[in-house]
Amino acid sequence: MLIIDPYLFCPDNIKSEYDRDRIQQIKEQLHEIISICRKFNWKVIFDRKGWRNIELNFIRKITAQCQDADLNVALSALRRDFLQMVDIDGVEGIRTWGIKPLFNGVNTPIDSDFADSVARSASISFEHYGRALLFVREIEGRNITTRAAGNSYICERTRWRIYFSKTGLNGAIPVPCVTRVRNVSVEWTARYDVGLPDCGRYAFQPSAHWHLRRTVVVGVMQAKPVFLDTKANGWAKPNTPGAGYHWDVYLSDREWIDAIRLTQINVCRSDVPASQGAPGEIHHIPAAKAGRARA
Repeated sequence: MLIIDPYLFCPDNIKSEYDRDRIQQIKEQLHEIISICRKFNWKVIFDRKGWRNIELNFIRKITAQCQDADLNVALSALRRDFLQMVDIDGVEGIRTWGIKPLFNGVNTPIDSDFADSVARSASISFEHYGRALLFVREIEGRNITTRAAGNSYICERTRWRIYFSKTGLNGAIPVPCVTRVRNVSVEWTARYDVGLPDCGRYAFQPSAHWHLRRTVVVGVMQAKPVFLDTKANGWAKPNTPGAGYHWDVYLSDREWIDAIRLTQINVCRSDVPASQGAPGEIHHIPAAKAGRARA
């Protein structure tokens, strides 16, 4: 079941208005939440009092400022079909790890309330359904760090799980932080990029310990920031404007190098259009390297 990050509905600055880009982000996030709930037959579990505050302080402001039919339809669908409000007053003995960085160290009353609503809602979700996932808003410096070289960049996730414990539970319970439907079906994409392929001859292979903070998942190869797979191959976005359809993969894996006779290949993204190839397969081989490549 999903818990919603209250920051999904906040403006970029607590005193600012909602501009067109922010409204578009909110609509996209609501679409993903609804898609997850429909695909897995889940509900959004959230503290009744906390949701009321979100409605009064943020959603009312959004809908008053922006007369957007698509946004109103998405909010109505969320409330009508998926939102399950719960009372958290009786939930005691909660401890958390990793939640404070998401809410400014809970140094303000509003951040303290946000963190408390999330933690207790997650506890109720786990108690009744056996799992809880937190749908988060990614903000630079909050839970992502962008690493760039020219037009090539990757977003490093600095918070991909939070944990809570409660009297009566054995140990800390992980709550994955998700932003896309694919984060649920391919769990390691919650820490890596959602566009990395998990199928094909050249599928990305994450470390078995990808979820542990001590596991290094980003690095630099050929002066580009890369995601590192379990064979120390580096996956970089192409140094061209826009997202592109492939990954520049710098090979360390001897098996792949011997198979294709190259040390750098271009592999299709997981979300590549059918016209561009298949996920995890070669997207193209530059003309200068074609003579050396093995088909």
